Amino acid sequence: MTQFCGRVDTELISGPQVFDRAIGAVRGHLDKLMVLYDGRVIGGRLHDLLYETLWAHGFHWTEMDLAEGEGPPFARDALGPSSLAGGEDPSGGSRVVARGIDIYQRYRLDGILAVGGARTLLCAQAIAAAGRFGRREAGGGPTIPLFAIFTLASSGREGALPGFAPVGSPELLPRLIALDPVFAYTGDRGQVAEEIAGLFCRGLELSFAPGEGAYLQRQLAEGILKTCIHCAGGALRGEERDCSDLLRALGLAVSELPGWGRKLPWGVHGMGRQLCERFDIPCGAALSVLAPAWMGYVLRATTLEKFAEYGVHVWRLSGELPKEELARRAIDETQRFFTQVLGLPERLGQLGVAGDQLGELAERAATPALQEGVVPLDAADVLEIYRACL
Repeated sequence: MTQFCGRVDTELISGPQVFDRAIGAVRGHLDKLMVLYDGRVIGGRLHDLLYETLWAHGFHWTEMDLAEGEGPPFARDALGPSSLAGGEDPSGGSRVVARGIDIYQRYRLDGILAVGGARTLLCAQAIAAAGRFGRREAGGGPTIPLFAIFTLASSGREGALPGFAPVGSPELLPRLIALDPVFAYTGDRGQVAEEIAGLFCRGLELSFAPGEGAYLQRQLAEGILKTCIHCAGGALRGEERDCSDLLRALGLAVSELPGWGRKLPWGVHGMGRQLCERFDIPCGAALSVLAPAWMGYVLRATTLEKFAEYGVHVWRLSGELPKEELARRAIDETQRFFTQVLGLPERLGQLGVAGDQLGELAERAATPALQEGVVPLDAADVLEIYRACL
């Protein structure tokens, strides 16, 4: 484990019917707000309740719909129209950030409220990261304050951002996260499955991060994985208890506590990002195809023990099995979880990915961070993983 200095200043408000309390807590921090969401997944019920509650607590706000550009101002309390409204491709990461900064600066807002899954929060973090330098130059605070209301639905297309990865800065963690299971299931079944797959893959990369020690952090990562496995079926049926547990796992994952003191190359996420940007496919679906292929590719003598432990600890396979069999069965169980439990595609071809562009994408995905993974990878390795998924 490497030296680290960690700080988590995030307030978690969890449980049924905490929505109003969470909005009231945000009001204690600021007055003028940008509401960031993806209109494809949050649903009319949550959208209407959100604005009714903002109105009741005396907010001034404008909104940015990642599906359609900036949405229309809400009633008389919105802050005015934007010249950037509508029609832009939400997978264009640089445009998302530029539009968000334009809205934030134009209306002199105080903070951002992200409503949706983890990738909606990451969009907000990218906007905040780009905007904090201007705030420092102007003598303002160090970063744009962030707040989040989590759901278990994500289109997966809202955050194909340049350099997409967990931000790794305490300044960019939300000051408050609301985890209300009543509004967890806001999208369709496929969107919920993709969000669960994204959470699972985040836990997977946290669990397989290289290095010795960090026992507690690994236990937290394995807890995220086991929560996904245990609760996925119920969450897909909309059962409140399972949705609540998954929301809490999501809150733990984005806090980055399981990554403290560890090098996190986020290799699978980096490979998935390139596919999402080029082919406009849901991130969770892309990751669910890539993760088992990546696992099979990096399975070798030096990683065999890690895979065997994964099979025993996460999938509860018998520790008396030979380690090679344990490792292979653990990878098979992972793929079955994605395809049979979550109902996600098994091959990239099912997502419309064309093989003739994979060489270029592999070069882009092969960042220096991949050399610090559990097995160092270069562009040729990434290309082999891509091809194994076709």
